Amino acid sequence: MEFDFDKLADLAQQDPAAFEAERKKILAAMINKTHPEIQHSLESLQTEIDNRRNQSNEPMGFFLWLSHLLEDQIVKDFFLSRNCANSSQNPTKSEKGKEAPAIDNQTKE
Repeated sequence: MEFDFDKLADLAQQDPAAFEAERKKILAAMINKTHPEIQHSLESLQTEIDNRRNQSNEPMGFFLWLSHLLEDQIVKDFFLSRNCANSSQNPTKSEKGKEAPAIDNQTKE
């Protein structure tokens, strides 16, 4: 779903309630485009973000909280994708079903 940022910014200034309704509509449409297995997680995350935003007295405090949340998620996703890539390239079972040695990336002393 595409949206016009300037139009939304104007709407936020002129009619905050209409802006909030449009924002929720856009977010719901974006979440609905994702894989069904992650939709519930995204909805929960959006609820957490909205609750924190509504409870925040300081915009900068909310921004810092959100940036740390996103940074943590990016780091988790990076390591998850890296681990998945490593496990698919280095399986722990051989083709005949025998145990193959696991690759340990840690330095041994």
